[in-house]
Amino acid sequence: MLNKTEENIKLRLQMAQNKELLDITDISLLTGFSASLIRRRISDGKLVKIQNVPNGKILCKRSDVNRWLNGGREDV
Repeated sequence: MLNKTEENIKLRLQMAQNKELLDITDISLLTGFSASLIRRRISDGKLVKIQNVPNGKILCKRSDVNRWLNGGREDV
């Protein structure tokens, strides 16, 4: 039986699979990469963010995440 935390993670993962705009937690859940690695890739310019608000949530398009995971190529 899943505990409350595992249930929340499972629900968040299911919701992330249907979103066009992903936050860092969504990207981490979908890819298995740590939040710090994702932030570094955004800082390096390898992953494009669309939200640029001071102290605001960073959002990325699903298509940009797929492009980053495919080494810069379009989703195949």
